[in-house]
Amino acid sequence: MTKKSIQIHLIFFFLLPMAIHAQTFLGFKAGLLTTPSIVYTDVKYSNSNIDFKPSFAVSGMIKRQVVKYFTIGTNINYDFYKADFKSSWYNPDGESGSKEATYEFGFLGLYLYPQFNFGKTVQFFFNFGFYYGVLTNSSVKVAGEESHAKDDIMSSVIGLASEIGLQYAINQNWQVFLDISGKRVQSLVIDNGLQAQYDLTLSFGFFFKISKGKNNTE
Repeated sequence: MTKKSIQIHLIFFFLLPMAIHAQTFLGFKAGLLTTPSIVYTDVKYSNSNIDFKPSFAVSGMIKRQVVKYFTIGTNINYDFYKADFKSSWYNPDGESGSKEATYEFGFLGLYLYPQFNFGKTVQFFFNFGFYYGVLTNSSVKVAGEESHAKDDIMSSVIGLASEIGLQYAINQNWQVFLDISGKRVQSLVIDNGLQAQYDLTLSFGFFFKISKGKNNTE
């Protein structure tokens, strides 16, 4: 499947929930984004480490409540990353060296998912689905000099994601929630080594009902 066909399919699935005649909620959330450090070796480097710093993520959301305990949702996310890269290398000829760099980059992503809810006023929920992200900005600083980092970071990524959390219905129109979301993508191509990263985000947000629909929510 080509990159263009993937984008067409994602746009179709983004618009699909809008065709379902059901209660519709718009929402927003913001949270703390963390990514575990990545340690790897290859034929050129040893003791290489990518140390991600805590950063932030924000999301705009739309969900369609098909029945009481099942919704279909779409999130548009912006994830910002900052990471320090350090490595030392050697070869059989006795040559050695080191490299240090600081990366900053962001992805605008689309997350599509089915969601399952349990409870009444306070609900536990979880969802899972596919994530597609596009690189929006990137920079790398080496020895005090800053430049674009597009050669070290994928221009687009595809991965799996999931969310679990608790939501509270303030009234018929407003909900607030706390969730933990995670995803796995491959975005870094530092020194020609494609590195997988695992993100974890703790977020707080709200939903507002914009249409009632005619679904069975009782």
